[in-house]
Amino acid sequence: MNAAVDISVVIPVFNAEKSISELISRLNEVVAKITTSFEIILVDDFSIDNSWDILKKIQQEYTDISIIRLSKNYGQHNATICGIKHTVGNVIITMDDDLEHLPESIPTIYQHFVNKQYDILYACPDKRQKHFLRNFLGNFWNYLLRISNKGLSDASSFRIMNRNLADNFALHQEPFVYIEAIVLWYTNNIGQIFIPYGKRKYGTSNYTISQLYNLNHDLGMHYNTHILKFLRNFGVTIFLGSFILIIYFLLKKIYGSPVPGYTSLIIVALFSTGSILWGLGYLGTYIGKMFRVLNKEPQFFVKEQKKRETKK
Repeated sequence: MNAAVDISVVIPVFNAEKSISELISRLNEVVAKITTSFEIILVDDFSIDNSWDILKKIQQEYTDISIIRLSKNYGQHNATICGIKHTVGNVIITMDDDLEHLPESIPTIYQHFVNKQYDILYACPDKRQKHFLRNFLGNFWNYLLRISNKGLSDASSFRIMNRNLADNFALHQEPFVYIEAIVLWYTNNIGQIFIPYGKRKYGTSNYTISQLYNLNHDLGMHYNTHILKFLRNFGVTIFLGSFILIIYFLLKKIYGSPVPGYTSLIIVALFSTGSILWGLGYLGTYIGKMFRVLNKEPQFFVKEQKKRETKK
């Protein structure tokens, strides 16, 4: 095992062939001013461009860089956890590969983290730069997190954490993991700092609207039981409503004024059937995710790895 260092920087990489060289050049220069004892871990989440070839060239140029290539695309958080599991730093920094997270902000973030002695500190943007729909969905999700108290709102993938918290994250083996949903399991000593973000120089976000929807859906399914509780309460409401309707139609028939036709019967039948199928669909999704865990589906699988040079 490599010797411990002061700072580990983890960057999940996906289709970043145009930005990663500039990012590493700036990052290496900035972190070297804080400490000479550091490492940078780049995790290629099965990019479909030339990112991996560029990472191999970068790794030959810098002695403090380790590179990892996953066997398929596992997602940003899984790639980040993979990087965290390979770190040896006393402090771990995670950031994106698209140059929106400015390496030049790291000294400010690091000093604030040390001074306040947080377990984890989030470097959040002082101004959102996404388009209206992305901002709306982000704000709506943050609202749901606040009212459910099941995760962090106003968080960011630009984070700095201590070794102890990183080790707890590394214990998770489930196939789907979301750091902001599990951080509250381990600590309330969480800080935020608002800093300027850069603009994406190349390409567009790797998250589409449909992918963000699926991510939020998976978060709701994995980390709380709100949907099951809603279905339970919804089922009770439907049962009580149906019971009242049954009494109503019986009284109509007894007192000689039955409801003509079958419209009401069809409406009730369709509504009840649809509700049952909806609930069974969610239950089936829960069962499917349980099977993924029970079958020990891997969180990630490393296809290739090149470690940094160990300094003696």
